[in-house]
Amino acid sequence: MITALLTSLALATPQPDQLDPWGRPTHARVVIEPPTELDDLYATERRFRFWWDDTGVSATVEIRGKLRWRTLATDIPLGWISEDLPRDSVFRIRLEGGTRTSKALSAPRFYGPTDISRLPTETSTLLSDVILDLEPQNESTLWGAAYTGGLIQINTEGSKQTIRTWTRWDGLPDDRVLSLSVDDDVTWVGTANGLAKIYNNQVLQVWQEELADPYVQILDAEDGFTYIGTYQGLDRLSGQFLEHLLPQWSVFSILTDGQRTAVGYEGITFINDKDAISTQEWPGNVNALAQVNDTLWMATESKGLVQSGSDGTTVIFEEKIHDILPVDDLVYLVGDKKVWSISSTPEPNTEPDGALVGTSTMYTIAHHQEALWVGTSHGLSIFNADHTRNDKVQASPWLSHKAVHGLLPSNDDHGLIVSIEDGLTPMSVTGDALPHRILEDWIDDAALHEDQNGIWAWSDSTIQQIRNESLQSHTMDSTVIGITEWLGNTWVATESSLMQFADQTFLERQALENIREISSDGRSMWLRTDDSIHYVTPSDTTEYETPSSPTSIAASGLTVCVGTEDGLFRLWKGRTGDQMWEDPLGAQDHDVNITSVLGDDRGGCWMAGEDGTIGYIDKDGFATWWHLPNPDPPTIDQLILDRGQVWVLTEEGAWLLW
Repeated sequence: MITALLTSLALATPQPDQLDPWGRPTHARVVIEPPTELDDLYATERRFRFWWDDTGVSATVEIRGKLRWRTLATDIPLGWISEDLPRDSVFRIRLEGGTRTSKALSAPRFYGPTDISRLPTETSTLLSDVILDLEPQNESTLWGAAYTGGLIQINTEGSKQTIRTWTRWDGLPDDRVLSLSVDDDVTWVGTANGLAKIYNNQVLQVWQEELADPYVQILDAEDGFTYIGTYQGLDRLSGQFLEHLLPQWSVFSILTDGQRTAVGYEGITFINDKDAISTQEWPGNVNALAQVNDTLWMATESKGLVQSGSDGTTVIFEEKIHDILPVDDLVYLVGDKKVWSISSTPEPNTEPDGALVGTSTMYTIAHHQEALWVGTSHGLSIFNADHTRNDKVQASPWLSHKAVHGLLPSNDDHGLIVSIEDGLTPMSVTGDALPHRILEDWIDDAALHEDQNGIWAWSDSTIQQIRNESLQSHTMDSTVIGITEWLGNTWVATESSLMQFADQTFLERQALENIREISSDGRSMWLRTDDSIHYVTPSDTTEYETPSSPTSIAASGLTVCVGTEDGLFRLWKGRTGDQMWEDPLGAQDHDVNITSVLGDDRGGCWMAGEDGTIGYIDKDGFATWWHLPNPDPPTIDQLILDRGQVWVLTEEGAWLLW
């Protein structure tokens, strides 16, 4: 049933430059240069790039000194890049003719997954193989939304193909790109933290807090009107005039001709050229919309592919569809594992042809240079309709969104070594220290450890030891929980025992049920079970009850850091009674599930919360905080110390904090 609303829901939102009489820059931001080689990860000085909403004027940048602000550069253009400066530098920007500066600006104190995935790759590769949206701009340029891999711009001239990746360094408000739309010479980019406008090869303006929600998951632009589908409503932008059209509800699809608009929102919602709004209720979401001849095709969550026209509504195909692409007399339908083709004027009971078959979820499709480009959860593929071409765009070996299961910092023998969900990725390896060709044949979701007995990699009940360019396999009786070094020896914890590596084999030293974690700083060693922690000596273990159910442990000098379901605690081994347990953050972290902890060997603790918060609490209780980007920060699995910096391993990539 169609229900017409009596009035439009549109509400105009004043733009920031209309609200600031002092001429301060809007959306001013500073970005630290991403690393391009391993040494860049540890460099204490880097270049910075400066962005703000373009108003056609240059700017002055000031840097904070010990006593006062000093001028760093004058008459700089949008996107200006500084010389090398300390990573903790603080800046402010003043536009030409403005009477006030921006607020103090600094870059986040971390490299994110998109930054780090650049390290082992060439410049013309994908940093993520999750491709959520595709749209051609002209005969030579195709744009793509590569999730945590930024915005991709694929330029093809003859047989030469280049890929440019746009990220925060290039002016985007976020590295996580979800959607895009092209309107003549303007490319609109939807990210997890706002909307960006690209014109003449530069980001000119962004919108964030002005939107119904900064999580922009779908876009459609036509004839100067840009419809912005967010997690919490629909906006429309025309020039500098922004309107909130639909209130707080998630928008999944948009189709507009600039005058009339269909929106996948609470079923299907229509907005006419007078902004009158009507809705047709559907159970479930509408994932995609397309105009095919004189009919509207809808990919619905509950009914499959539905055609709506003057003759009524018909279910064409009862399959889950993610995208719809009309090309000449055919319509291509993107499903979970297959791309079908069907006539644009289907007869009743017509079965689509399964033209293209994939091995992963397919999200989006575009017709570009006489080929079909398909964005999937496992890369960007290129097909010809006659099957004479089946190519895949090259991707980085360390993809930005992949789960990271283990990491070994670089040392004199090898570079950085990472275990991701698809295998082992060595970077800047020195010589032939590791037989990586052998490792690639078996490693899957492996954890890593290194000590004087070599490099250890394990998964389930199998351990591989790499030493002196040789590989030895060990099989345990139960699942391996962890490996560590204690008192100059290698120790392994399985689910039911503590074992020592001696004489090229593992010998059981102590039996203990339900072991969940092992931790050592080389001097003391601890085990975590379901309900308590255990201090290990060469002859026995001492059990300690914890203030709350333990979730993670880390030895740190004279203390052990204990993550629990109710915050962080420290057990001081040399204390007794009420002085033994310390609650360093008090009520600040109560009811917070701590997913990982790390010791600094001096009594300090690093901690990771379930909400993406990472904190460092020194031995005196002083805390420093970091926060992974919202919304929905990934679960943090492990923290690893590396030259005074900390790696954060998650189910969706790695961060390096300083």
